Amino acid sequence: MISASDRQLAVSLLIQEAVEAGEREFLACKALKLTQMTLQRWLNQDVYEDQRLHAKRQSPANKLSDSEQ
Repeated sequence: MISASDRQLAVSLLIQEAVEAGEREFLACKALKLTQMTLQRWLNQDVYEDQRLHAKRQSPANKLSDSEQ
C-alpha cells in the first residue's frame, strides 16, 4: 500500500515531470510500477489517502475475552 505522501509525490512530481519532458505517460507509470488505470483513478479522486485504514470493523466472533487472555 502506498502512503498518501508518496502517492502525491508520484503524481505531482515524478509522472508530470516525465510527461512534460516528452515521456509517454505509460512508460512513466511503468517506471514507478503503476498502471495507467491506477494513475487515472488517483487523479480523479479528491481523497489521496487510503480509506481502508479508517474503516470501522467489528470484533471477530471468536475473539478471546479479557478473562481468557
